[in-house]
Amino acid sequence: MRTIRCLNCSYSQLPIIREVEKDNDRSYPDKYYMSKSHYLSLFMRRAIAKDIARDRVRILIANALNEVRGNEKIAHQQAYLAKKIAMRLRVRLDYEIRHLFCKKCKQFIIPGKDSRIRIGRTKTKSIRITCLKCGHTYHKILINSYKDL
Repeated sequence: MRTIRCLNCSYSQLPIIREVEKDNDRSYPDKYYMSKSHYLSLFMRRAIAKDIARDRVRILIANALNEVRGNEKIAHQQAYLAKKIAMRLRVRLDYEIRHLFCKKCKQFIIPGKDSRIRIGRTKTKSIRITCLKCGHTYHKILINSYKDL
């Protein structure tokens, strides 16, 4: 006979009778699980941590964009720290923040200094962004189909 115990406290459910296998009659260790109260508190702690991380990432990116004029090195460090926080807590970056990082070299792109932005002149309206650090070019399509008026 074995009991199921919570990993975090001494709460245990009613004993569960182990079914004995015919070939193997050795005793098995107790089975552990997490009680509902501990699971909910863990879930809430993760949700609160993610909310705090989202706020900190926004603050760090805003500070990095303001610090660009004064000291680029500090701006890059703040952007790197913001990305590290987002990766550590598995927080998805906002659309505006994601496009401040190069998709190839993963470096922080200072708009106007570390990137070249060109508007496409074809029927499909798009913007070409070129990273001046690694030379990678990627496109943002603005309108999928352009019709003559």
